[in-house]
Amino acid sequence: MFNSCGFRPATVQEITLGATRDGKLTATRHITTTHTSEVDENTEPCGITTRMLYACPNLEVTHNLVEINTITPTAMRAPGESPGTFALESAMDELANV
Repeated sequence: MFNSCGFRPATVQEITLGATRDGKLTATRHITTTHTSEVDENTEPCGITTRMLYACPNLEVTHNLVEINTITPTAMRAPGESPGTFALESAMDELANV
């Protein structure tokens, strides 16, 4: 069963935020690296929400995909917006505490 229905791929997400002292967001960078199989392509779209959630004049969102010898991953319970939004909001919480 677990080989035929897919799985959520692991992601490595790097988020960099810049803001003024009064909290206005000035820069957002969200880089996601994830994996897929060698026979098919599935990208976990972690940065999609980052593109539209906050107004920011400087924005960079990239997705890097690495092929490995595994079955093809797929969306599980939600597409990539779920882990991507969690990473972004965690970074925002950390920024707010600075």
